[in-house]
Amino acid sequence: MHYPGKYSNDGRQNSEIHKDKAVINQAAGNIEFINTKDSESVSITHKNGTFIKFDKFGSEILTTRDKRENVIGDSLLNINGTHIETIDENKEEVTLGDVIEKVGDIDKWMSPMEKIKESQRELHDLKRLFELKRTDKHNDIDQAPEQEKVGKNKTYAGVTSKVLVSTTNTEFKKTAKNSGEIIEIKDGKESYNDVSSAGKRCFTCWGKLLSPSTQDGTFDAEELKDKIFRTRERIQIEMMEYEAQLGQNKHPEGGSYIRTIAKNFVDNIGLVFNDFESFRKDPKGKLVPYGVKIDPLGSTIYTQFRETSLVENVDVEKLPGGTYELNVCDGWTATVGSNGINFKTTGPLNIYGTLVNMMGEQITINS
Repeated sequence: MHYPGKYSNDGRQNSEIHKDKAVINQAAGNIEFINTKDSESVSITHKNGTFIKFDKFGSEILTTRDKRENVIGDSLLNINGTHIETIDENKEEVTLGDVIEKVGDIDKWMSPMEKIKESQRELHDLKRLFELKRTDKHNDIDQAPEQEKVGKNKTYAGVTSKVLVSTTNTEFKKTAKNSGEIIEIKDGKESYNDVSSAGKRCFTCWGKLLSPSTQDGTFDAEELKDKIFRTRERIQIEMMEYEAQLGQNKHPEGGSYIRTIAKNFVDNIGLVFNDFESFRKDPKGKLVPYGVKIDPLGSTIYTQFRETSLVENVDVEKLPGGTYELNVCDGWTATVGSNGINFKTTGPLNIYGTLVNMMGEQITINS
């Protein structure tokens, strides 16, 4: 051990480690000072091995048994690097107030995230437009704001229908046999001939000679669809500025949270909810068979049609955030934005429930 001497004020690099060291030893432990240049440190050690050390790299603490800490006021912990915590047994936290946990620079990122969504709205409304101006806007959910109808529905100039024609009559006769009678019926022959129906007796257009549906109609093309490419190009330039703001913090790649929970978990994912409309609907977009009707005059039968909704998918732009991968061992309640829920697998997909309810504007099952 070297006590303060000629080395104490030597500014040259030390060739001997711990050449300037002072120790205070007591029965309970010791306090150690190391004054070696560039290796200065102070440590306090208990006789059971618990110690705390301070050096140029920071601090190091070893607790050989329990650790107890009581904070009468507030507690603040700032970590500029990585924080790793390993617990071999259980962890219990009791908080009598609220618990607020944030991942990512929420305060700074909220504004650009909202601007990204608003910038995508203009493009989304263009994509919601039908390629043909086949219907007017009825509400904000079913149609795009600029949706309008320019054109006309199909005109019934002459509708070909079927008429039932009897070529031979049905014969009915009674034949005496033994002490009674036997009824014999011989069916006649029937056929259907094509006839042109009279417009006023049409059960589809009800005499208006105009289809109630936009199916097979003649409509102008939607010229606003040509703006999609130019609008997308302009919005991408705007989004570059907003997305750059998402990276203006100490760790721009951060913001994701990966965690495994053994039991219950309640969470909100994403900052801005993606509620872009994922479909478009023409309330009278197509005709479907509705029934078979007989002409009141008795000369024609009709297949009656009725107008019904035409529902089409609309592409929804993905927002930067809001994706969640989850394994749940008990119950699951999810409210998901307009990008929907996708179950994808290269193997079998099994869906099971004791009571299964399905509802949608359009349900398509393919095999």
